[in-house]
Parts: sequence; structure tokens; C-alpha cells
Amino acid sequence: MPLELVDVADLVRDSEFKVFAAPAAAVDGRVAALRVPGGGEKLSRKQIDDYTAFVLVTAPRPRLRQGQRRGEGREGLQSPILKFLSDAAVAGLMQRTGAQTGDLVFFGADKARVVNDALGALRLKVGQDLGLVEEGWRPLWVVDFPMFRVGPGGEALGRDASPVHRAGRRRSRAAQGRPGRRHGPAPMTWC
Repeated sequence: MPLELVDVADLVRDSEFKVFAAPAAAVDGRVAALRVPGGGEKLSRKQIDDYTAFVLVTAPRPRLRQGQRRGEGREGLQSPILKFLSDAAVAGLMQRTGAQTGDLVFFGADKARVVNDALGALRLKVGQDLGLVEEGWRPLWVVDFPMFRVGPGGEALGRDASPVHRAGRRRSRAAQGRPGRRHGPAPMTWC
């Protein structure tokens, strides 16, 4: 599926747009973009609003904004957030997302977990609705799976829900010939 979440926090950290600037500067914050190729031409205003409503159901209070590229340069962009962003930030966003004429870009800003959940669900929904999901099974190699997360207040590390960590622990108990009750959370199911 050609829909990728792109981190853009460094581009908007110093902007006047506090919805982006505050999460970009926070330790546990994230500002990310999701480019929908041809989405500006394929999706109606109602569909875009429906996607925004969908995101509000999937994650607690995400800050979601969008913009469309209808032509070249800053003049070819359509978004209410443009007035808050510098020319350098806008050029960086277009370059990093790879936005072309006719594309739609969704932006999410909040705590990293909220942005990941919201834009991840949106990515899957848009991909299915536009027929961008390819049939078949493809292997995936995750190289930077988070094993720990920053606790509330940013001072303590807690264990994250790592399926690799859980699966390894389950196999090691069985390999050691110690069947019986497992301690800890139940294993995750992958579908």
C-alpha cells in the first residue's frame, strides 16, 4: 500500500501553529503526515470530513488537519494551516511527503501513541476505500519495534506490548520443559 506515515515534527517545531509546534517540541509528542496520492481529486469534501470523524472515533482527541496540492508552489496549496507556516516549512513538507499535484495530505499532531493510532487507522481505512491494499501475504521485517515506552510525566520507562518479546518468552518456557501457567499478559494475536 503506497501510504506511508512521515515524521515532520522538525519542520513545524518553530511554527506559529501551536497545534503542531507544541507536540513537535514535546518529548512524547509527534507530528506526522499521511499523503494520499490523487486524494485531492478522488475524494469529495464530505468524504474528507467523514475520514476526520472516523479518526476521532479511533483515537482520543487527535489533532488532525489536511491540505491539498492543486498546483505548483505555495499558491497551488489549499489548507487553512498555510498562514501559520513559513515558506521553508511548506517547502520541506512538500518535499518530505512527496506531495504532487492532486494529492491530499493528512497531518496528525499529539502524543506519539495517539498520532500513531489515529493515522495508522486512517491509513488502513483510506487504503481499503481507494483500493490501494494489495491482495496476498507479504512478509514484514520490523527492525525498530519499541520495547519500552515513556511513562506518564516522561520520567519512567515501562514495558511496551512487544509481540516479539512475548513470543520469545512463551517459546523459552516451552523449550525449557516448564509447561503450565504463564505469568504476565496474554500473548498478542496477529491477524
